[in-house]
Amino acid sequence: MKKAVIYALCALFALLCACARFPGTPDTVYPELSQTYSESTTENESGGAANEKEERKVINYKDLKGIWVSQFDMQSVYKKDGVQREKDEYVLIVRRIVGDIAALGFNTVFLQVRPYGDSFYPSAYYPDSSFVTGKYGRKAKYDPVEIFIEESHALSLSVQAWINPMRLMTEKEIVLIPDGAPLKQMYYAGELVNVEGRLYLDPAREDAIKLIAGGAAEALETHAFDGLHIDDYFYPTQDESFDKATFASSRALSLEQFRINNIDRLVKTLYDTAKSVDEKLIFGVSPAGNLDSVVKKYSADVYKWCSQSGYTDYILPQLYFGLEHGVCPFAEEAEKWAAIVRSPDVALYIGMTLGKAVAGSAGEEDKWALTEAGKREWIDHTDVLARCMRFLTEWGKSDGFSFFCLQYFTDPVTGEPNAAAAKEAAGIYEYIKGA
Repeated sequence: MKKAVIYALCALFALLCACARFPGTPDTVYPELSQTYSESTTENESGGAANEKEERKVINYKDLKGIWVSQFDMQSVYKKDGVQREKDEYVLIVRRIVGDIAALGFNTVFLQVRPYGDSFYPSAYYPDSSFVTGKYGRKAKYDPVEIFIEESHALSLSVQAWINPMRLMTEKEIVLIPDGAPLKQMYYAGELVNVEGRLYLDPAREDAIKLIAGGAAEALETHAFDGLHIDDYFYPTQDESFDKATFASSRALSLEQFRINNIDRLVKTLYDTAKSVDEKLIFGVSPAGNLDSVVKKYSADVYKWCSQSGYTDYILPQLYFGLEHGVCPFAEEAEKWAAIVRSPDVALYIGMTLGKAVAGSAGEEDKWALTEAGKREWIDHTDVLARCMRFLTEWGKSDGFSFFCLQYFTDPVTGEPNAAAAKEAAGIYEYIKGA
């Protein structure tokens, strides 16, 4: 009931107030961005306006054992032969996926729902994703995200809505989405930034922040997510041309501080958005793992977010490094991150990946590791992650961990174990289940 009412209110508001700015297509009506989604009225089960929000059941674990489930994991689950799978078939596959995740010992899923300014569920803010429908401009037949959450919650798995706030589709793709979509209007108004063919929102623009916040609130209001999650896709370039116009009009003295302030506001807005929906919902950030470069390269002031309340509930750096990495050895980098987490309201989780093991099994060196031992670490050893997990267990300074990603453990469609990662994966299961 709540979900249907919220969509109806958004549509009604758009029809009355916003058609002049965002003229919807016959089957799609988009909201005016001056109206944030969290301002919509919620209703109780009897259909009357609720004075207070309904009690929401939220599943979260302080001792997080997470797994990222990305768009690339799910694209062959959502669709078959270029079109969305039939619902009954999809349900069976998802039921098996979440069963596998729970059996492996994980308790939390970071489910990608917006990788490129699109939506994996029917949205009043973003167009249906081609990862679900097979093509931008094509409508989804049903809501696959709602099903995934229901099946996960049946096994007591926490599900976090994972979005990429700034990164969008390509110029070739954006012309395919409905004419009334806010992103398309922004594109024709020249408000989007093209970086090597891919479009991005400029977080200095007010409409960009409102769109991001509105879409985030919508995801949390209309679905039983347990939290909101973003990763390391902030500014895609350090080139001054990215935000030349907005920087010039800001009168800021430093481009570096201007961008840091913009990302601070973005992160703070998403934190506040999650809490405005329900205080029990958590919001977290998974930045790039090299602490020495994360501020300068991405304008992500993780030092501030980890030392003050009100920015994030947890930090989950992507320590996709071996123990012998020549630049960011795993144990030393973990110590650096632990040292900056000074707020008692911020948990520290450690992100790892089986992707390096898959590459190593094919004889591919880790070229960024610099040293000979570091480059060949994933080729010469099949217990790198087991030793990393043993370090975390003995270290005791982290509150949990997460692994990227589903397909490196099992084939999302068939459930078959990933043979390329099998030896490395075998060594970490005892730690996942026993952590």
